[in-house]
Amino acid sequence: MYSASLFIIATTLVIFWGAAIFDISRHEFKEGGSKMLWFLLVLFFPIVGTIVYFLTRNKLLKEKPRPFGTGYVQ
Repeated sequence: MYSASLFIIATTLVIFWGAAIFDISRHEFKEGGSKMLWFLLVLFFPIVGTIVYFLTRNKLLKEKPRPFGTGYVQ
């Protein structure tokens, strides 16, 4: 019984952790070194780093995410 609950919680945490890493890699930050700092924070402190990132991301990011592909020119 407890193993099923633990599996659901662990799976949910891994999904949010992956979403945070994907979101960090896709967006442009206002500060130059912020992307690497957030990536390392989420990588080494997965639970706390992911929660803090998603709570503060609107203040840290520029308006639009980077588009996929390499042929994009602004």
